[in-house]
Amino acid sequence: METLVNKPSLHINVDMLGFVGNFFALLASPSISLPISAWTGLSSHLVQEIACGVRVVATACTNGPAGILESKKYEWFAPVGIPEEFAEAILQELKAHHENNLLMQRANDFSIDKILPQYLKSLFPEQVHSV
Repeated sequence: METLVNKPSLHINVDMLGFVGNFFALLASPSISLPISAWTGLSSHLVQEIACGVRVVATACTNGPAGILESKKYEWFAPVGIPEEFAEAILQELKAHHENNLLMQRANDFSIDKILPQYLKSLFPEQVHSV
């Protein structure tokens, strides 16, 4: 990745930060997030990003982003392993206008108050759960 970023056309637009202690402080500035995975589970960083109104272009891997973003309802997707289509999705997202509050509302679906009862029901289906 660093080899690609060091190309003259990219190095002024990409920062490789490494570990960052306060993740949320960084979310105020990016114009777009690019979670790239061939497979993933629940992507908590993606939920955190959309909670802050960050726009997203993701790979359409089997789980994770597609479930969180409801398969293109909220943002752009590109097939896994086809960089040209991913680049086109990024360009489309940068041209698009989105209401950030829709992303923020979707992130609320993953709040502890909504998710915990679902986890408990999955783990202990025979019991009645209230939070």
